[in-house]
Amino acid sequence: MFNSIERYSRSKIIKNVITLFSLAGLCFSGSFNVLQFLPAVNAADPSPPLATTSGSAQSPIEQLNTKMAQLSSSNNPADIATLAYIWGFSPVTMKRQFDFVTSPNVPPEGVGRGPANTITCARDLQNANATDVVSPNSDTLYCFVHFDLKKEPVVLIVPPVAVDRYYTFEFLDAYTNVFSYLGTRATGSNGGTYLIAGPDWNGQVPQGMTKIWSPTNLAWIINHILAKGSSDVTNVHPIQDKIIVKPLSVFQGKAVVENVTQPSTSTANVSSSSSKQVPIGPQPYLIAPTGIKIYDEIGNAMIGNPLNPPNPALVTKMESIGIGPGKTPSTEANDTIKAALQTGIEEGQKMIDARVAN
Repeated sequence: MFNSIERYSRSKIIKNVITLFSLAGLCFSGSFNVLQFLPAVNAADPSPPLATTSGSAQSPIEQLNTKMAQLSSSNNPADIATLAYIWGFSPVTMKRQFDFVTSPNVPPEGVGRGPANTITCARDLQNANATDVVSPNSDTLYCFVHFDLKKEPVVLIVPPVAVDRYYTFEFLDAYTNVFSYLGTRATGSNGGTYLIAGPDWNGQVPQGMTKIWSPTNLAWIINHILAKGSSDVTNVHPIQDKIIVKPLSVFQGKAVVENVTQPSTSTANVSSSSSKQVPIGPQPYLIAPTGIKIYDEIGNAMIGNPLNPPNPALVTKMESIGIGPGKTPSTEANDTIKAALQTGIEEGQKMIDARVAN
């Protein structure tokens, strides 16, 4: 699986990120567990990894494995803060991405920007000048949807696609885990009507729709459609035009389409007093300078986005130092915990940087 450090390492080469696209090069997989932060570390066996050669010194990666195992079994506040910082990197970046690209105060240049629960599509192939995505495909056109599923499900209509034209819809949750696929290999070329529902929705699925359960209310679709060269691009446009994304009530004609205003923006460097503020961007280099308020953002990102799979041990650890949904340890914690939080940022960033370098 990809882990938070590996996602970050991909993002280090981005030049002009506007979305979390950089964090996994549009190829996310697996469920992230802080106790599986590095491949050799897991909850059942937190022992240090064996050296690859008997008696040899540990490699940098093995040293990180050992350090992560030690942190995972520690109840020291600074160690817990370090775990929380590393674990929180993905959900904070995902939330910042959502807030940024869906904000009405962000110019709508670039695919992927616009209101939540709507689709935006690139009409041309990517080239060497493209900087929003690390190593973008040069033979597919992209479409994106950023979901906010708190109020209701969202309907996705996928049109039929010729059997010789590859396409895929990749679904990611608030923690950048892939939770579903549609496309040539997964579901065939006949298309279909799908209901994307959040974790708390228990309504009746309308006839003719297939439910796709999202483990979190914040979610994201990345769509690719094959273009067989530049001369074929215009043949992809009609397919894109037939992809429909609408909230269920709007699809059923039971609601008036609102002028969408987005959820609260990320707290770092953003004043809620101004409706014209541009939310902070999702660039990874902006995470550490946020200071201990980053832990407030981790708690904010957890609201409505339960961990999947559940990780009660991690949640309990973080709660012990005041980190959790809706909590603001930057203001609520005592000075000792605040010092531990700052140490967590410094130590966590060192581990991320070390993983990137190796």
